[in-house]
This record gives sequence, structure tokens and C-alpha cells, in this order.
Amino acid sequence: MMAGTALGLPRRSAAFWPRNVPIWPVLNSRVGSSGVPYAALPLSRINPEGRGPSDVILVPHVQADFAEAIGWSQMGAQITKTDFTCQLVTIRSKKSFAEVTGEIERLFQRYDIDEFRDLTTAGDAEKLAAYVKQVGEPTEFGIFFQMDQGSTMRLAGIPIESRFYLLGNATIAQGLFRYSASAGLGAPVRFCVSQRDGEETRIDIDQPTSFFSQFPELRTSSVPAELSDRMVPLLERVAS
Repeated sequence: MMAGTALGLPRRSAAFWPRNVPIWPVLNSRVGSSGVPYAALPLSRINPEGRGPSDVILVPHVQADFAEAIGWSQMGAQITKTDFTCQLVTIRSKKSFAEVTGEIERLFQRYDIDEFRDLTTAGDAEKLAAYVKQVGEPTEFGIFFQMDQGSTMRLAGIPIESRFYLLGNATIAQGLFRYSASAGLGAPVRFCVSQRDGEETRIDIDQPTSFFSQFPELRTSSVPAELSDRMVPLLERVAS
């Protein structure tokens, strides 16, 4: 009889251990919040080749605790959590919100997303690179997207101005995505211009070198340092 059946649990309610991952080191080192050692949990069956259990059936009160401990959800998705240190750069300005955002939008051109999509779909890398170069003049960076949140917050009685931008260069970004597809979390680079009534305007941006440090694959990429060295001074210039 299957262990799950012996416990009176429907088979579909079980949490399963991936077949290619050794189980005993984890079971022997984990105790659930319920106080039940995982090694004491019933096993559904033994691998026919004698290499240990292939599935684990968990009683309901330890299923979630076990899944969290092994970083594996019952839906089969593996979850990892990475700690890293990110430096927030805040640039304060005596200029008004309207002045700062106006200067930003004069300094940086905007990407036409429809044209960007059409060039990409056409598969002409040279034309796409030429378009990126054109939009990037004179700084090499362009605005992919911007959104004003302050006006919406004012409807709720919150006296602020706030607008965020996604700034980047699709050609330079190749030096990120070549190492990790996850670079899309921070490329284009996001920064926010804000002002609370009666206070100074500020520009906030995560330092690219520290933000991208969460991806070990990007350690050999020179692009995070390039973004830090070039973007932050441009924003300082706008705020001055």
C-alpha cells in the first residue's frame, strides 16, 4: 500500500521531491516548524535501483514548511532567494519638479516603441543599430518609457509629483544580456524624479554596479560600471 494511502491522504495533495536531487542530506538537516524531523516522514516507495526514495508524501501540517525548506513548490517551480547590497543614489535639486523633468526630456530622446518593434521584426540588425544611435544623440541614452504617478496620487490627496523613466541603449545592453537574460530586471535602467510639496526635488536611481551585482553571471560584464560612470553624472548635470 502506498504511504499516502496509508495516511489517508489523496495522492494529489502530496508534495513531491524531484527525482534527480539527493534527499537524505536535506531530510537529515531539517526540522519543520511543527517540530517534526523530515527524516521521520513516511516515504511512498524506494527507488527500484536502491538509491533511496523517489517520492516523499508529507502530512498536511508540514507540507508548506517542507516546500519552503527545500525551495520547491508543489507546482514544481524552484524558488531561490538571493541577498545582495544595492546602493541608492539620491540627487537633490533646487530646481522645481517641472524644471528637472523638462530638462531630462529635452536631453534624452524617446524611443518610438512601434518603430523599434518593426525594425526588430524585420530582422535588420544594421538598421536597428542605426536607429539606436540616432535616438541616443547626444548622450547615447534614450527614454524607453516614462510614467507619471504623482498626478494620480494627488487625486488621493497625496501632495507629490513623481515620474519614473526607463533609460538605456539597446546596443550597450547587449553587454548585459550576453551574460544573463535576467538583466532585463534592470535594463533599461529605472530612475525616479519626485517632489513633495514644499520640499526639494530629488532624483533616485539604484547604482547600476550594485544593482546588477545580484546576478553572478554579470561579474565579468563591463556594462554595469559603464552605466554607473555615465548615467549618474548626466542626472547630476540635469539637477545642477
